[in-house]
Amino acid sequence: MGGFAHVIWDWNGTLLDDAWLCLEVINRQLAQRHLPIVTYAEYQEAFCFPIREYYDRLGFEFGDEIFEDVAQEFIDDYELHRDECRLRPQVLEILDRVDAAGCGQSILSMYRQDALRTVTRTFGIATHMQHIIGLDTHYAVSKLDIGRRLIEQIDCPLDRIALIGDTDHDSEVATALGISCALVPGGHQASHRLAECNATLLDSLEEVVQWLALGDD
Repeated sequence: MGGFAHVIWDWNGTLLDDAWLCLEVINRQLAQRHLPIVTYAEYQEAFCFPIREYYDRLGFEFGDEIFEDVAQEFIDDYELHRDECRLRPQVLEILDRVDAAGCGQSILSMYRQDALRTVTRTFGIATHMQHIIGLDTHYAVSKLDIGRRLIEQIDCPLDRIALIGDTDHDSEVATALGISCALVPGGHQASHRLAECNATLLDSLEEVVQWLALGDD
């Protein structure tokens, strides 16, 4: 590709359409604690990393309850329904086009490593990826450290690597790594939040291939 030689994809909300499931699961947790449930728009406003801060924004109080237990409860419910999720529209076609253009691809995700490898195989994504990197814990804080590890594995100049995601944390990680970033709406955060980031805001996932070919200008 003329602009970039390697693209790093976020998984949840970027390639996998799972924001709706995360909304359902968090609302079940809120209802169980007699806290107000949220709309999708309210979820997109509240969602952030670290996940502990996100729970604080929604009104959870960690005294009698332990954050790690609440987070595990979320994961257990999510995993029960994970197979109901689908890829975002045209994802496989987009990955094929990136492959055909000679651009390397990897995944960098806050999702647990073992689950990430399983689900990417299930959806036919793994064969497109040179590297698939997730966390070794569910208690998501940041993916900067694993991002540094991934950059070391990618044999490519930093100015030819791009990260594609759906949250401000993706932009923060890309900036810290010294690589370009494009954000796509329709995932876990509202478009106006993405527009405030140090990244290119695309209108849709379908625009990614053109953006990669042109570079980040």
